[in-house]
Amino acid sequence: MDSLLGYSSSDSENVEEVEKVSEVTKNYGEKLVNQERLIVKKQEWKYNTKPTKPYISTRKRKSCSNEINQNQNTKLKIHVGVENLSSQQVLEVPEELTHNPTPNRIPSRTIIEFNDHKKGVNVLRWNECFGHLLASASMDGSVKIFDVFREKSEICTIDHLGGVKDCQWNHDGRQLISGGFDKKVTLSDLSTGSVIHTYDHPQYVTAMKFHPTEPSVFLSGMHKGGLLAWDIRSNQIIKSYPRFFGQVQDFQFLPDSKYFMTCSDFVLRNSADKSIVVWDFDSGTVHSNQIYQEAFSCTCLRTHPNQRSFVAQTNGNYVAIFNLEKPWKMNQHKRFEGHQVAGFRIQCSISHNGTYVASGSADGSLYFYEWSSSKLLKIIRNAHYDASMDVVWHPTQGNIVASCGWDGKIKIWN
Repeated sequence: MDSLLGYSSSDSENVEEVEKVSEVTKNYGEKLVNQERLIVKKQEWKYNTKPTKPYISTRKRKSCSNEINQNQNTKLKIHVGVENLSSQQVLEVPEELTHNPTPNRIPSRTIIEFNDHKKGVNVLRWNECFGHLLASASMDGSVKIFDVFREKSEICTIDHLGGVKDCQWNHDGRQLISGGFDKKVTLSDLSTGSVIHTYDHPQYVTAMKFHPTEPSVFLSGMHKGGLLAWDIRSNQIIKSYPRFFGQVQDFQFLPDSKYFMTCSDFVLRNSADKSIVVWDFDSGTVHSNQIYQEAFSCTCLRTHPNQRSFVAQTNGNYVAIFNLEKPWKMNQHKRFEGHQVAGFRIQCSISHNGTYVASGSADGSLYFYEWSSSKLLKIIRNAHYDASMDVVWHPTQGNIVASCGWDGKIKIWN
């Protein structure tokens, strides 16, 4: 029959093979279609549950960030902790501090203890104009001001949106700047009980310092090495120091106020040539970075009140002594050692007559040295349960010392 129609058996076999191939391709095509439908459904489910974010222009993003900053600034308020206590009464100096300064003595016992902070305390700052006020910066996101001699309690709290690394009083003792992990420096006025302004930074703030001869200018250091000079009258940046390496740990101005020193955690493999840097304030240039050549970073800088010297707390577990005259040579024959730093930002302090040097320690103890001989005079063991971060002498009462620790406690020693 096939031969009559003009088809051969081979042609019929080819037709059957073509039909089989068409069926296979049809089935394969259906599978592909089903897979594509599943992919589309998964994408629809994904986009329905997690919608894509729309494009936001740079101008709109900046306006939104300004609104967020304004909303955040409303949270930064000073809360009066003592009832029926006005700002004028807060700034009244007690009678016992108006007498002549007391001689310096090494403390032996705790007279007051404050447990108001919930996390570790980084630094303590006595008010040199109002000696009864003590400010503390803590990792719980607050700066607390204590009336040590009269109320013996916390009187004000300045709230931040992150841990606070440092705080500094201004020249007249009525204003305080503070900054930390919220990338802001807050200027607070204790006499009015309000926050005057907040200064935004691109990085989180680690240290700050008021200019000694220009009361309206302060310096702020940041995490990745930026230095900025601000004017609180115009609330603008007046100078920038971009050539800095490492996290800024502390500032210290030289006596002529034309130069200032910074210390950082920048360390090379075999030296630390940028651990202490001297800057020209006006030009913003590096005057010297070959001061401290040992392979340890520094955590704080303090100048001696009577001699032409300054000290630097180092991670080598000692306090180094330097000459305050150019070229700022380190004293190779004298140092204060015995305490432990162990990577903490341990601070040190010099008594107001320059007789003693006090230092915190990573083991929670307080160490007291004699300046003239660098001899270790006394150790107060277990002053804090964790690392003792800072110990500061009172500016006029030489027998009063304040200390803070990583345990969140503040102690006043006598």
